[in-house]
Amino acid sequence: QTRKGTAYAPDEILLANGAKQAVYQGVLAACSPGDEVIIPAPYWPSYPEIVRLAGATPVIVETKASDGYILQPDDLAAAITPKTKMLIFCNPSNPTGAVHSREE
Repeated sequence: QTRKGTAYAPDEILLANGAKQAVYQGVLAACSPGDEVIIPAPYWPSYPEIVRLAGATPVIVETKASDGYILQPDDLAAAITPKTKMLIFCNPSNPTGAVHSREE
């Protein structure tokens, strides 16, 4: 609370050995076979495989250098279906370093 001015209850905290483990556990907990998970590209190479391990389907949404690798709202909206369960959104992006502003 002292660093960010936000209080968290114990049941709102997840501990993991690293970000990849936390993503893996989150996908396993939330996704089932038949679900879709949106992943903006470029992406960390393990994300699609993590989704497949949960039995879900990765849906890759390409970003463009001309847009600074920022995920565009229309592209995201076009990828959403009734099967969409999750968006893996890394900000700042790894590997591009793109940073989405609060407005974006």
